[in-house]
This record gives sequence, structure tokens and C-alpha cells, in this order.
Amino acid sequence: MTWAVLLALTNGRGTATQPASRIELEVTADPRAPVATAQEWGRALSRLGPVTVRITTGTALRPPSVQVEGTPQAPVYRVFGQIDTRGDLILPGGRRFSLSQAGRVAAWFDELARLGPEETRPRQERFGLTAEELLRLRQAIAGPLGIPTKDRPRRDVLRELLPKAPVPVVDRSGELSKLDPEDLVREELSELSFGTALAYILRPVGLAAVPARVEAAPGSNTRTIGLAIVRSTSATEIWPIGWPPVKSPPDLVPGLYQFLEVNVQGVSAARVVQAVQERVGITVLWDYNALARWGIDPAKTSVRFPPKSTSYAQLLRHCLFQAGLKYELRVDEADKPFLWITTTKPL
Repeated sequence: MTWAVLLALTNGRGTATQPASRIELEVTADPRAPVATAQEWGRALSRLGPVTVRITTGTALRPPSVQVEGTPQAPVYRVFGQIDTRGDLILPGGRRFSLSQAGRVAAWFDELARLGPEETRPRQERFGLTAEELLRLRQAIAGPLGIPTKDRPRRDVLRELLPKAPVPVVDRSGELSKLDPEDLVREELSELSFGTALAYILRPVGLAAVPARVEAAPGSNTRTIGLAIVRSTSATEIWPIGWPPVKSPPDLVPGLYQFLEVNVQGVSAARVVQAVQERVGITVLWDYNALARWGIDPAKTSVRFPPKSTSYAQLLRHCLFQAGLKYELRVDEADKPFLWITTTKPL
């Protein structure tokens, strides 16, 4: 029996950075599969768009694979798959889909059209980017934010910042226009890199930045690597607020390891952090989400440190721990160090 769905479509994405391609799917259904499975898969696949589909039933089940034909400018990907006895669609790479997962099949086809077969793709690092793409993006957003932020409405900062972004930034959250005009950015971030500062500005309002392939310019058919603003809960991986440093902490921030005579009695954790920040000359960023989650107010939490000689790092670690906090030394995309203060309990 043959069930054919003939959809002579292309992906319609031929651009300077991405050739037009066509996908032809040939599926062999195991005769022991549920009777109506081939027809059901035929109808489901016909709704997915740019794929020519042919489904047959037979005992000679060809192993799932991708055969590349056509030209580099207009490749044709012939995909061979199977429908097994359970009625699941098996595609190359051991990918298994049930009828209820037809949307995931569409995503698999879209990825194939954009990137080609898995075995021919460049090795990917984080965010679905190649190592080269990730490096280029980090370099592009390593420049300083360049605008004042302290005690300014978060909404106003973003409105001024995004049109000047060093890479295209698109809002896919639908939340930027709804931001509270009374919600302020508490820190001065102008000297931090664009990438780290943007991630920090977005986090308290439940938003995040993620690398994405976006229009190089509004209305352009050319796509490039940029950033998308999304709800944090909808993303599996988000652009971080800083990175682990390569240099050792004493080499990166020598002043943090200078010794001094201290005697801290009944001072707030926030005041200790401020003193260290001023004397060492380092930016401090607070994890307000975690503070709110665990009900910690550093300005109202008293800490102590006995009279003795110690380093700023030891003083800070000891006092923060009393408040249920800890610090991490991080760097932005330009390798500028800062302190990230969060809770000892996970968010």
C-alpha cells in the first residue's frame, strides 16, 4: 500500500547566509503497525509545511538516514524514515516521535533545512551556536553599556539601550511595554559590558536574553546572530550574568586579598559589602530574585567579625554567610571582574 502526500514546497529561506533547500521524506511503515497509522501520519505531515512526503507499507525497512542531493546552493535532503509497530515515526539519529509530537517533527525538519544533516554540521557549544559563533557574539557585546543606569526606571533604561545595541535585539516576551515605570535599576552599570548588563537588567522582572537568529535589520531577509528577550521560564538556557574567570582570583582582583585589621560588631551585611566595594573598587551585583525568594534583606541583617587581621575576601565571605549569602567572583564579556552576591540556598 502506498500513501503519498505530494507537497512540492521549498523552505523559502534562500538568503545570502542560507541557501534554499528542499526536503523529501520517504517513510516505510511496518505492516504490523496499527492499520490507520500511515494515513494518520500522512495527514499530520501534510500540515507541517515545506516537505514532500511519501509513505509506503512494506517489510523491507530502510534504516533511517539523510541523503544529500542537488547543489550547495539548492540542496535536496532525502530523508528515509520508518513507522514502527507502535506507530511511532523514526527519523535519522534515533529520533522517535509519536503522532501527538508532530510539532517536534516540524522543528526537526526546520533544523535540517537550516543546518543540514547532523553529521555535517559544525560542532556546537552553548545556546546551539558553534564555537566560532559564540565567540563572535561575546566579542560583539563586550563593549561597555555606555549609558547611566543608577536609580533610573528599568523601562527607560531599556528604551534607550536597545536601539543602540551592538547586535540586533528583538523582544519576544511581549513584556517590555508593561514594565512598571516606578521600578528602578539600583546599580550603575555603564562600565559593565552590554551582554552582562542587559542580562542583569532583565533578570529581576522575569526576563532574559538568549542568542537567536534574527533579522539583520527590520524587514531584511538576511538573518544574523543576535539576542532575543524572552520570559525566563520559557528558556532552557539564558545569557548569563557574567562568566567564571580564567585568571586566579588574586591575580584578577589583588585588592580583595589585601589584609587589614577589622572589628565588625552589629553592622548590616549591606554595609560590609558597601565598604569592601568602595575600598577594593569592584562592581557588586545582587541576586534580587534569590533575596526575595528567601526573604533576606541585607540592609536589615546584622553581622559580626571578631577583632583580627584578615583579608577583604575572608571578611566578606564570613559576614555574608551569617546573612545566608555568598559571593562569586565573575567577569563580564570584556573580562572586567565583579562580585555576584546570591543566597547560599538555591533559587
